[in-house]
Amino acid sequence: MAVFTTASVLSFFSFLRRKENLLMWSSISGFLVFQAFITKGPTGLFPLTVPLFFLWSVKNFTARNAMTYVFMQTAVFILIFLVVFNFPEPKNFLLHYIDAQLLPVLKHEVKNENSHFVVLGDLFFALLPLAVLSVTAVFLPKKFFSDKRFLKTAFAFIAIGLTASLPIMLSAKQHKYYLLPSLSMYVLGFSLLVLPLINFCKEWMKNIRMNKYKNAGKIILMGVVLFGFLLAVKNKNTFARDEELLTDIEQIQ
Repeated sequence: MAVFTTASVLSFFSFLRRKENLLMWSSISGFLVFQAFITKGPTGLFPLTVPLFFLWSVKNFTARNAMTYVFMQTAVFILIFLVVFNFPEPKNFLLHYIDAQLLPVLKHEVKNENSHFVVLGDLFFALLPLAVLSVTAVFLPKKFFSDKRFLKTAFAFIAIGLTASLPIMLSAKQHKYYLLPSLSMYVLGFSLLVLPLINFCKEWMKNIRMNKYKNAGKIILMGVVLFGFLLAVKNKNTFARDEELLTDIEQIQ
């Protein structure tokens, strides 16, 4: 689902950059939101509101443009939804999903129910490194803040991330992987907040001899890649998913 939701947001940015072909980009975005919806349910709907978060951070982007984009992508989503689920098999699947998965979770009629605040703890620890870097950047001299508009855009992305992750608190099931679709939004937001720190590092590196650090950097990079590869090999043919979900898949097969 994270692939579809992120692609939907990037489709909006393609329109925002060119300021043309609104119908095409909003249609693509609506289609991607539908793909996210059928992948993991209502949690994939948050990209429908993305244009509204950039009204105050992007020049020459009016409320009319935002509402038109939201209306068009929502209309495309609803149209595809009605067409697809008009067929008997998809309709039966939808009804089964609502009765067997969605409603029990919202009504807290599931086993091993977790606290609503578990997802907040997982989110806090996932974002802690980026948050520390962002706070560090605040104490840098003003000359490293190249463009204050980045701050508005950063907070817009973080707000989008919150719209993707906070609704999970309504669910009786709290799992870390439910946060994946929102993490890309947080990363985009915090990366903009860290820009002053990057500018500081670039200036610092200009003032020192970099040759002696190049080999060390290559070794560290190779070590990170090797560690990732070994971790992937170690976790081959293993899983860390909900046992009930895996049982459902086996029964369907």
